[in-house]
Amino acid sequence: MKKNKRKLRIIKESNKNGITLVALVITIVVLLILAGVSISMLTGDNGIISQAQKAKEETEYSTWSEQIDLAIIETESKYRNPTIDNIIDELIDDNIISDSVKSFMEKQ
Repeated sequence: MKKNKRKLRIIKESNKNGITLVALVITIVVLLILAGVSISMLTGDNGIISQAQKAKEETEYSTWSEQIDLAIIETESKYRNPTIDNIIDELIDDNIISDSVKSFMEKQ
């Protein structure tokens, strides 16, 4: 009878350790799945990083567009019928474009 109680006690103790080990494995698997989903959300084609890059490019484009529009309006306020050279000079004065653009335009 004592041997049966010892065996029963050993079986009960090993079952407790087995449940803990299974819970640990399940937890690790769930964490790996969550890590994979998080990484794909960050770096995918439609991920957070690519969306931030697109937003940055759109902001830079809008900024340039607004600066050019303001330079054109300012040139129109100075000259009644501004030429492209007047507009380019205004863009250079406002540091929107460099002198190399003007020399490129003159070569054309």
